[in-house]
Amino acid sequence: MALLLSALSPGYAQAYQSDKKPILADALAPFDSDFAEIHLNDKRQYLHRSGRIMVDKFIQHGAPIAVAVKNGAYGAINRKGDVIADFQYDGIYSQYGDNGKSGAERAYTYFLAIVQLNGKLGAIDTTGMVVAEPIYEKFGHVNEQVIAAMKSGKWGLLSLKDGSTVLPFIYDGFQKAYELEGPIKAVSNGKSGLFAANGLQKLIAPIYDDIGIQIVLDDTLIVAQNASNSTLFNTSGRPIAEVPYDFVRSHGPLLGVEKDGLWGWISATGETIIPPTYEKTSTWLGKLYVVSQHGLAGVVAADGTTVTPCKYDEVQLIDTEGNTHGHNDRNPLFIGVKQGGKQGLLNTEGQVLLPTDYDQISVGNAGGISFVQAVKDSLYGIFDQHGNELIPFTYRQPAYGFGPSVQGMPSDLPLIALPDGELAGLYNLKKKEWLLKPKYHQLEWQRGAFIKASIHNTGEPTVSAYFNSDGTQLLEPTEYLFVDAADTDRYVVKENSKGRWISTVFDRQGKQIYSNKDWNFEASDFYNLLIPDSLTFSYYQRQFDNGLLKVTAENNLFIDRSGVEHRFTDMVYVGDFYNGLAIAGKMTGGTERVGIIDTTGRMVLPVVYTDINRLFGSDFLRVANEEDKYGLIDRSGTVRIEAQYDQIESINHQKQDTLLVVELNGKKGIVDDYGQPVIPLEYDNIKSYGDFFIIERQGKKGFAASDGTIWVAPMYDEIRLNNSYAGYFPALVRQGEQWTYIDPTPQGQAFHIIGKTKLGY
Repeated sequence: MALLLSALSPGYAQAYQSDKKPILADALAPFDSDFAEIHLNDKRQYLHRSGRIMVDKFIQHGAPIAVAVKNGAYGAINRKGDVIADFQYDGIYSQYGDNGKSGAERAYTYFLAIVQLNGKLGAIDTTGMVVAEPIYEKFGHVNEQVIAAMKSGKWGLLSLKDGSTVLPFIYDGFQKAYELEGPIKAVSNGKSGLFAANGLQKLIAPIYDDIGIQIVLDDTLIVAQNASNSTLFNTSGRPIAEVPYDFVRSHGPLLGVEKDGLWGWISATGETIIPPTYEKTSTWLGKLYVVSQHGLAGVVAADGTTVTPCKYDEVQLIDTEGNTHGHNDRNPLFIGVKQGGKQGLLNTEGQVLLPTDYDQISVGNAGGISFVQAVKDSLYGIFDQHGNELIPFTYRQPAYGFGPSVQGMPSDLPLIALPDGELAGLYNLKKKEWLLKPKYHQLEWQRGAFIKASIHNTGEPTVSAYFNSDGTQLLEPTEYLFVDAADTDRYVVKENSKGRWISTVFDRQGKQIYSNKDWNFEASDFYNLLIPDSLTFSYYQRQFDNGLLKVTAENNLFIDRSGVEHRFTDMVYVGDFYNGLAIAGKMTGGTERVGIIDTTGRMVLPVVYTDINRLFGSDFLRVANEEDKYGLIDRSGTVRIEAQYDQIESINHQKQDTLLVVELNGKKGIVDDYGQPVIPLEYDNIKSYGDFFIIERQGKKGFAASDGTIWVAPMYDEIRLNNSYAGYFPALVRQGEQWTYIDPTPQGQAFHIIGKTKLGY
């Protein structure tokens, strides 16, 4: 590897090639982002991560341009280590544009070093090209093509491509028109105009008081305003219409306009749809607008018709989900009105659905069906979206505003949970009938298919009944009822008799299909190595969905969906089934062996292993044989790697394929999940760092890529990586008594600097 370093001697930088003597430093520290602290000739210096430049201190790092100080003067360095701004400036700061994203997705559209010299500013890009000599007073961000600069109190535009003057220095200011892709707003003598993104084409002459970008449905308009009128332009600067209004802004499917303090609406072509006769604009939803006259509110439509006159204290537009916030294009379903402290409801044509007689009105949606709940004197009624009464005002609202407990109800069903004080029931909006009347303190949905309904009266035992999702009662109200769904069409009831549990399985219709007097069924007792780590194997795992249900009354007893018993008598252990497979154990020669079987007892993975366990950090399982050798299988029982290694461990690898550290006879290597070698079995230790490894042999360390390429054979006594957030490399390494830096990647290089010791931990 070539050795290269540029060190700064007093006054300037000097290049040191590989045939030069190394620089001997007293101590070296790891890199902190772009710089590493160096002690050289009893002086603290900072080495750039390129290895090509040293400075007295750094001001800015981590960006495309680093700013540093040498001999009291500022300079700038790009990521390659090129000094793009010599160390001669009074100050340097950055100016840039980006895509607005963060982290790895962030991309810069341009990046400049703004240099200051003798009170004047200049600009230099990341390649070192001088965009502007230091003769300007200010710079301003515009876009990735041009930059605004001030000279003699006036602004002009400079090209970021070659630094040439695009617009002369005669303007009061420039700014990006953010609502459009690129155009530049220019101000001259207090008047605004618009130029194309490159600054060369004049779209609108600077003769207007203000210019704004307005979006109306799919149309983007430029609105140029003067004291008493406004002009609409398309995005190419072609005039569309002149309108006699003081102010124009986007407001739903129309443009809101103001004249003499009153508001109206016009189309994107300038046609007046609703004359400015309203006191203020409020919210809009879809094609409806809330308006106000004489302190009262009403609604007008985007075609200019009055939906309801301004006669209410308050008006809200309500969508199908019951949301009342405006300024979006969803179509409203209702108009909520308030008058004299009471609420009412209108449809979108202004017809009264519910008069203003109610204390509270709310809109909801269940299973795609909207409904209305109205409250009056602490009682509520339910109406459909047409205002037809579904439930009369006979049920009480909860005393403190908190409804009774309803757990796990599926959101896709047309069911709503309704209270009667502290009690709860379920109402079917599609069938327009009660599924369960509100007489329960708690409703618990199980698997989205069964409902356990419980009553808790103070000082009395809890009484529960059990229903399927269509409201059919399966179990009469029972004290201390123990029942759990095992699937969407199977449930298990437990009863205690003389200290022993009896578990009975029923189908969805309540027909008994199996019972065992020695079985204590637990819905959450389901654990299986064959379940991928990405899935939960807790309560939500459906036992009957996986082949056979384990009955713990005796060893290796299972039942199928019909309740027929299946015994695996030749096995000492069979675990829960998942996808028709289960871990199974069998005695062989006085020792238990494990493998995998299917629901018929057929061996999918031979029962020859001493252990099967998770290989954490992977989707695979690790198997061991009687010789304490390890192999790898997938969760279908397919052998990926025969049991031949002393150890197998997964590694934190950033790519999609799985890599494993394997060990045999004290040596380690890397294989893929099919056992194919990536790094040979010849190292004493291997440590993963995502996309590369530190490899060790006979006390020496080196580097290897995740594809097996050996970047640097083991030759170092010690390796000190940087913090990963700033990049692990260049790494600080020790060989014998000397420290240096190395970037081991294929395009990297060792640095031509040697330190006697290491700084930091």
